[in-house]
Amino acid sequence: MEIARGAAGESTWEVAWTAPVPATGAGVYRYHGFRMDLAQARRRVELPAVIASLVVMFGGELSTGAAGKNARGRGAGGPVGAGAGIGAEAGVRNRPGNSTGNGTGTEDAAGAEILRPFRALLCGPQTRVHVGQHSGRLAGVDVTMAPWAAYALFGTSMQDIADRAVDLSDVVGSGHRGLMERLGAAPGWRARFDAVDDFLGSRRAPGVEPATQVMRAYELMRRSGGTMPIAEVAAHVGWDSRRLQRAFAAQIGVRPKVASRILRLQRALRLLLAGVSLSRVAYECSYFDQAHLTNDITELTGRSPRRLLAERAAMPAGPPNVDRLPGEVTSIVIDPVPGAARRFSPRQRAAAA
Repeated sequence: MEIARGAAGESTWEVAWTAPVPATGAGVYRYHGFRMDLAQARRRVELPAVIASLVVMFGGELSTGAAGKNARGRGAGGPVGAGAGIGAEAGVRNRPGNSTGNGTGTEDAAGAEILRPFRALLCGPQTRVHVGQHSGRLAGVDVTMAPWAAYALFGTSMQDIADRAVDLSDVVGSGHRGLMERLGAAPGWRARFDAVDDFLGSRRAPGVEPATQVMRAYELMRRSGGTMPIAEVAAHVGWDSRRLQRAFAAQIGVRPKVASRILRLQRALRLLLAGVSLSRVAYECSYFDQAHLTNDITELTGRSPRRLLAERAAMPAGPPNVDRLPGEVTSIVIDPVPGAARRFSPRQRAAAA
């Protein structure tokens, strides 16, 4: 287990990381604990990623939803990510009463954000930009996992939670209340992570097992950075492409072609952040050319490569390792929240009295 603490001005934070115990099952990647007491509200832009997350708070609320027009920028609209057909390809089910198809009621007809507050939530794979924000005071644990691991643990079709956040009570009923209480009462991060181990160890849905072929296909696509042709992936796992598409959509949340596109995006972003040139990244990630790479990044993230790199470089002081999964480029922290009032510390309030 690793723990890091820091401060900047009137803001303080503490974060912790560890790997889960084997009893939680394969595919659960990392536990990330956080406790923040920041002088201002904090806003995060979450980029497309083929992962699932369980987030349980023991202090404060996290509000999240699909990005409105201002946050997602040019080209990142549509039901699930981009205008180049990805919505139809993703296999994500539209929900009644929500024209954007993200299931959370997070954007009105004018494209304005409507964020929903959560104390405990489960998120599926994201093919479009989402945002999350909080008041500046937040404490909780974020569990990152492969989508097929979430399918096994919670017994729900990943299509139903792709591109949306759902309240954990809608998935497990009141079964998570004990976890929230243990997290709040725990004396430290080791005890909190033990509580998460116990919760996940008891959650594996009986009779629900991801297909070995889907798990293998997912890992092949991840290792290739989304560049392995789907027909070749299917041949490697011993299924035809149509059968793989159906099972992959149910157990991962999106169709293989969409997962490949996002995995290739993630590889490209990693290289760009490492200082590799656009032309070289286009070649390494099997884009047709630099223009193809630039268009894909802009469509999926709502940002040109230059703007995305600038936003990452300008992130405010705060907890390290903002990305939800090591080695991936999943998040951009923006501070302050537009229009948010500054939250004064107790010392500042006493000085002003």
